[in-house]
Amino acid sequence: MKPVNQQEVFAAVVSVGSFAHAAQRLGMAEESVREYVRHLERRLGVRLLYEGSEGMYLSAWGTVVYWEPERRRAQAPAARRQVA
Repeated sequence: MKPVNQQEVFAAVVSVGSFAHAAQRLGMAEESVREYVRHLERRLGVRLLYEGSEGMYLSAWGTVVYWEPERRRAQAPAARRQVA
């Protein structure tokens, strides 16, 4: 499955917890996955992920970028009811 955009790649990395596992899931090379995330970080002008000896973790901005689409999806039914 090829992702459509950088945010989908970023979400896959966060959901599985590693670039390598995200690459496997997405059917991409690990370096391509890393490049998608780097491009997203450059486009937004913020650092989204950190890697350390304990593993990968989200920056404060990474948390917002990851969870904001989910929050919007959760609010969509109520918004539709208000408009209807």
